[in-house]
Amino acid sequence: MFNQEEFYQLLITKQYPQAWEMYDAGLTQQEINRKFDNILRWTGEDLSGKNILVWAEQGVGDQIMFGTMLKSLLVNNKPKNVVLELEPRLIPLFERSFNRYSNLSFIPFKKWNISDKYFDCQVSMGSLGRYLRTSEEMFLKNRVPYLIASNVNKKRLEYKKLSTGWERGKPTIGISWSTQNKKQDRSIHISLFDKMINTDKYFFVNLGTTRHEQNKVYLDKSINQMKNLDDYATQVAACDLVISIDNTTAHMAGALGVQTWLLLNQKPDWRWLEDTSDTLWYPNVDVLRRQGDDDDDWSTVFKVMEDKLNET
Repeated sequence: MFNQEEFYQLLITKQYPQAWEMYDAGLTQQEINRKFDNILRWTGEDLSGKNILVWAEQGVGDQIMFGTMLKSLLVNNKPKNVVLELEPRLIPLFERSFNRYSNLSFIPFKKWNISDKYFDCQVSMGSLGRYLRTSEEMFLKNRVPYLIASNVNKKRLEYKKLSTGWERGKPTIGISWSTQNKKQDRSIHISLFDKMINTDKYFFVNLGTTRHEQNKVYLDKSINQMKNLDDYATQVAACDLVISIDNTTAHMAGALGVQTWLLLNQKPDWRWLEDTSDTLWYPNVDVLRRQGDDDDDWSTVFKVMEDKLNET
């Protein structure tokens, strides 16, 4: 039985094998519901000569985060073929980023029809951690950006010109302050950025799903992440810095290697642990945690960011 509090405690005390075992056990009903229980579950063995299905779970950000383990599977376990199920909007981005692996193919989430007989085994994306991230060392030595966006220089130049009218424009800062995930209170108000924005030293770009204009925050109407994540990756990669709450933007920026400041409340999701200023998943993400009992008091966090920006 999956217990989120116990799982979280195992992670923060670095008992990774026990944590992943609990995580994996919680997926049994998903396997049954999606009929994957007809295929043997992969248990970490060598995959030479075998075809494995890696199936998607949870949302876009989760799939990007779990995608950090894909190279380890391909290199260390030597599968004959890997078929990775993904949110359809992620497939073009993953195809480009993993194009050197001829034994890797992609299928859209819940929109495919491949016979069970093709696969020798199956595993969920998250459950890869049970075999590929069993120690802090395994996390850290594999903690590298892995996604590759297209046409980044063109978009970067576009933003530089918009900021000042010439090619050596202001640094571009992408911000994302809201989420459609209602499970946790992660969103913050755009007004918290006002002092930062009004310094006029930076060009601010809206990276969120909020599609209306904000004061001095540029809305690129050619980008809509709800429709096209490949274009969205280009936009994120064109930024010099990303400031984001816990949402898809943070994972996208982390996996692309963009310097990122991640804003977390007092009780963040399990993946970000607690009392740390970095993450297990992305080397370029700095964590800024809200302190105090007032859910709306982000003043200390924003003062830290404002001071950092004033130093540059």
